[in-house]
Amino acid sequence: MPTDGPSAVLPVFEAYQAARVQIAQALAELAVPPAQRPGADAKLPSAVEEAEYREVVAALENYAPTLVRIVGPLCYDVAPSVQLSSIAALSRLARASDRLAGSVARASLLPHALQLLANPATGKDVRVGAAGLLLQMLREPEARSQAIEAGALTQLVEGFEEAEAEMKAMCLWCFGVVADASAAGAAAVVDAGALRVATLSLGEVQLPVLRIGASVLADVAKHDAELAAAVVGAGALAALGRLLSSRDASVRAHALRALAQVGKWGRESGERLRAEMHPTLVSLVGDRDEAVCQNAATCIREIASYGEREAARLVEAGCLPALLGCLVSGRGSPVPAAMAIGLIGGASETLAAQVVESGAVPVLVQGLRLSQAAHVRVIVADALRALCARAVDAALAVSENGGLLVLQALAAQPDEKQRAAAERALGAIAPQLGAAGVYEPLREMVEQASAAPSTLAPALLALATLFGAAEDAGRHQAHFVAAGHMRQLQEMRESADAELRRAIDALNATFPDGVVAQLQPGYEAALLAQIGNHGPDGNS
Repeated sequence: MPTDGPSAVLPVFEAYQAARVQIAQALAELAVPPAQRPGADAKLPSAVEEAEYREVVAALENYAPTLVRIVGPLCYDVAPSVQLSSIAALSRLARASDRLAGSVARASLLPHALQLLANPATGKDVRVGAAGLLLQMLREPEARSQAIEAGALTQLVEGFEEAEAEMKAMCLWCFGVVADASAAGAAAVVDAGALRVATLSLGEVQLPVLRIGASVLADVAKHDAELAAAVVGAGALAALGRLLSSRDASVRAHALRALAQVGKWGRESGERLRAEMHPTLVSLVGDRDEAVCQNAATCIREIASYGEREAARLVEAGCLPALLGCLVSGRGSPVPAAMAIGLIGGASETLAAQVVESGAVPVLVQGLRLSQAAHVRVIVADALRALCARAVDAALAVSENGGLLVLQALAAQPDEKQRAAAERALGAIAPQLGAAGVYEPLREMVEQASAAPSTLAPALLALATLFGAAEDAGRHQAHFVAAGHMRQLQEMRESADAELRRAIDALNATFPDGVVAQLQPGYEAALLAQIGNHGPDGNS
């Protein structure tokens, strides 16, 4: 093969280096989702683009072991451009699918990534790329454990304060992935000193750093009261509170999520969200951003769970109109707002009365009627139960707004959770109606109970209370007998379970003995037989 001497060697090496960069860049570009490609901000990716991307990812998955064997060694290349391109390629491949992430995590690149991060001579772009690769490996349980044991978290903490914004965001993201995975991971983040730098990050000006920093604190606090107390101990509450006035909706939402995760352990840890935050939280329930609205309602829900005193402070801050506005607007899940209303109303009779006066019951009944989500129905039914257990006016409002029929229909559902929630609610409502002497709704409950037999016993016990105390009980009893309900109850008594039998007996006890006896099955036949056994002269 002819050569031009030594000058022929350099082009060969240059071609090899260019090919390495091209391979890594091509793989990196293939792994980019349509929504993240240049120019994607101007339009949403089409269904065809999404389908094509899924096919590309599937093909990459088929070749994953080969790709990692080819690209992995390039991460050690002496040329920074090759290093950077190969690290970027593996990071993007890992983000594309769980299967690809597993292949990257098994490539034994963790020591090299940590070495690049620890080496002061590593260029900024390569350092950020190495942190991105580490981030993807931390998503895999085995690689995450190895990274913690190797001191990766401590290493990231030590270099955090001197890092530039992009690197800080990567470090925080790594902390968040580890903390989110498990309580043990969150404890490792705390032990590495990451809470201090995460709290410090909330004073930065870069929006990504603020968002991810708040998210780290939420991911730590969510696991248990001890970890939530550690977040508070790092001085995070004040820093998070300042972010609530941020112009960026995402920053507000992340700060609220962190506060909610701390707040949910208030009873156990004693570290509760401060009363001075209440007006701000209430105002944010009406925020135009859906995530902000939801997370603010969640914070209020957690505060309401602390007891009557905190719930009263929330009401004083104007939370009821805000929560109802959140429910009526239909933005996002109604769960946090409905739970908050139930907790507030369930805290005391006084607060329940205030909730009823706010017009909450019709809104909750409407939500129960219209919702198609099983978990939402359960939450709303439980909120109504809490209110009605405290206030007879709440039970009356449920009845007046057609809530009894909605709850009975829910009690007939095959789903056990929905059925149980409806039964709990009706079990709280029926006694209140009975004590208030309200007959017709209870009679309707009895009439509709064939579809949901479990709702019959509470209605009968409530009627027993009403018939035993109401001044016009006789009129109601006569109507109940004329409607055929008493006869039906006697017919079902023998086959009824113990709970229903006790309820029927309690109702029977409010009637004169002769009335109940005449309504027993077989009474007419026995009476006719007795008459037939006697002649005209009275002799048998």
